[in-house]
Amino acid sequence: MSGAVWITGLPGTGRSDVAHVAVEALGAADHPVELLELCEIRRVVTPRPSRSAAERELVYRALVFVASALAEAGIPVVIDAAAPRRAWRDLARAVISRFAEVELTIQGEMPPTSEPYEPALTPELVIDTTQEPPRIAAARIANLVAAWPCAPRPPADAGCVVWLTGLPGSGKTTIASLAAQALTGRGAPVRIVDFADVLGFVADRSWSLLAEDIAYRTLIYTAKRLSAAGVAVIVDATAPSRTWRELARETIGRFAEVQLVCPRTICSGRERVVRWQLEGCAHRRGASVPAAGPEIALAYEYALCPEVTIYTDVEDPWSAAETVLRLVLRVRAGGTELVA
Repeated sequence: MSGAVWITGLPGTGRSDVAHVAVEALGAADHPVELLELCEIRRVVTPRPSRSAAERELVYRALVFVASALAEAGIPVVIDAAAPRRAWRDLARAVISRFAEVELTIQGEMPPTSEPYEPALTPELVIDTTQEPPRIAAARIANLVAAWPCAPRPPADAGCVVWLTGLPGSGKTTIASLAAQALTGRGAPVRIVDFADVLGFVADRSWSLLAEDIAYRTLIYTAKRLSAAGVAVIVDATAPSRTWRELARETIGRFAEVQLVCPRTICSGRERVVRWQLEGCAHRRGASVPAAGPEIALAYEYALCPEVTIYTDVEDPWSAAETVLRLVLRVRAGGTELVA
């Protein structure tokens, strides 16, 4: 487990300059970190932004999800984002075990902003950038991160993304889990990125077309950043519209798609069993069924040219996971030949 430093402050306080200098200083001191910039994430998750309040909420939650995914993978993160609402920074503090908030301020007249800015209540650092130049401010931030324990970074070329797609009930989650276990046993850094987890976090249990769109883009961006940091990523997501998987292929360097094929009647039966179990548990607890329950895909578009096709009605999960394992190892090595 690593952590995240969130550099916040009003426009004009020099956040981006300080963040870039801090990242450079840490890299030079053999403490490499990942820089997450809100402006870059916006270009990916909202390529045609509306700037609505609902969209802004989803984007900030997406930012926190990416940061937490990297931190959980042992990759320290520096976040460059104003986040005028304190709740967004508090969310990061709640879900990232090791977290620090750096409040940048300036003396004199405050610059105008589009919405009220809520200062941090208990920041780890407060830096007046009219008194401390970026180099000094960055050094103070670098000292925070350098003190955190961090596992050795894997080589960047060890990263890849393998996306498991198929009808709900086709066995994606089981196969992804078994393949990840096998990779872990080989000492490979691996993470499963499950769309249900992404949607549940980003949408905060409130589904909408906008939330689904941003959640899929967040999943793709998360997988890209993890793989670029040397992590083998297994994506567990139906993505009924082929557009999402094609976007991932265009966006991610080392990428492969696994098409799981299973008769819809069998898949539907498996999903009904899962739904019944969830409803039964919820009834016993007196709670509602979790939002991240079984998927529904009324119009599913099969992959046109998947690297691997697995028929899960005839192949057992262990042998299917072994096929996925071989594909991950081949993609990590730079090969993506088609496999029947």
